[in-house]
Amino acid sequence: MKHIFFLHSHITYFVSIAVINYKKINKQDILFVTARNYTNNTLKNLKTIDLSKEYDELNRIYINKFYSIYPYIKKFDKKLKFELKQESFTAYLPHVENKLMQLFATHKNCKAFNIIEEGGTSYAPHFMTFQFNNIWESVIKKTFNSILSVFNNRFYYVKVYDIRTFKKSEPTIFYSIDDRAFQGLPYTIKLIPSIEDISISYKIDNSYALVLEGAVEQGNLNFNTLLKGIIEIISKEKFEKIYIKYHPVQSTDNRKKIESTFKDHNIQFFIIPDEIPFEQIAISSKNLHVLGFSSSLLFYSKAFGCNVTTYENTLMEDKLFQTFRSKNNFDLNKLLN
Repeated sequence: MKHIFFLHSHITYFVSIAVINYKKINKQDILFVTARNYTNNTLKNLKTIDLSKEYDELNRIYINKFYSIYPYIKKFDKKLKFELKQESFTAYLPHVENKLMQLFATHKNCKAFNIIEEGGTSYAPHFMTFQFNNIWESVIKKTFNSILSVFNNRFYYVKVYDIRTFKKSEPTIFYSIDDRAFQGLPYTIKLIPSIEDISISYKIDNSYALVLEGAVEQGNLNFNTLLKGIIEIISKEKFEKIYIKYHPVQSTDNRKKIESTFKDHNIQFFIIPDEIPFEQIAISSKNLHVLGFSSSLLFYSKAFGCNVTTYENTLMEDKLFQTFRSKNNFDLNKLLN
């Protein structure tokens, strides 16, 4: 039996290694699948396949062109057959809304699948329901699913954690490193201890760090609002140097503008490489003060013992951000207290 872990962020990596440690899974039985161009230095020495291209392309196929998904299924199955040699497997997925993740859950050799915590989504009440907010969206997608199920289909239109369509002989377990994740879901939730990845060394004791999100690039925030928030942080915190952790999707152009803002205020800054998980820094560093807006890294940093301050309120004047947070509605202040 193989174990496939789907990674698209540092937190999915850290939860995965916690699961591996908890279940004592042998290294030779593990396959890591990456998406969204995710990588870190440890993965370079482990069995990994990158499906970022397929992930991105499938995300751009909307329901009106559902038939475009079928060519990907053949290619996916062929690639998985090459990697696993027809062995059965258990999959560990961030959720089941994404079509690529569904292809793992519906594969004939998938004997079981589990869900791993993936960040803010795992704490947002908006995602702890099976119902779509819009009644017409609900009617259309339920009708589609009914038709697709007749043909023993491999993909469906469901909410993030609605696993009811993907039935397996073994019950699905939701793995979390914090007991506040997945609240309200009628599933087995297993709390596991987080562990430090000793192969990654990057400590910034007695320092300030700014963690940023990809809200601008994802269309959920105006860049000028973000810059205004950063200037607010600079004026209130009054540090002389700071470490900056960008979200991987943040553009080169926007990164340069952010760095220019720090230069304009005579602040010395250091860029934390994208491939270094900030979770690891939060676990291993002492007296680290983490600043930011609404990134899930803020409450993970708090859970790992850091001092944390959020300036999310400085973004709430932005209409795009208001809409985003109404859906991705985890209570950050509550999680930080």
